[in-house]
Amino acid sequence: MAGHEGHLGMQRNSSGDSKGNTDHSEMNERIAVSNKFQGQLKQVFDDYILLKDALVNDNAQQPGNQITQSLKNIHMKLLKDDKAHNHWITLQ
Repeated sequence: MAGHEGHLGMQRNSSGDSKGNTDHSEMNERIAVSNKFQGQLKQVFDDYILLKDALVNDNAQQPGNQITQSLKNIHMKLLKDDKAHNHWITLQ
């Protein structure tokens, strides 16, 4: 369990399918979040670019570990707004 049970879009029915799942991938509304959260996402983005470049050069071990750690360092509790929190959860 990832600790996301009970969050919007994470519920499962008896067949294991998501129920009431909202497709946030098409969302084009900007959601305000704290500068600290933005900084955490920027670190993930920067690590993603490093990982992409490393994959091109067939050397992804270190960048892969780095982006994994950056994702773990994102603090969802910084998302005070329910809309922002629920959007982040469904994208994870």
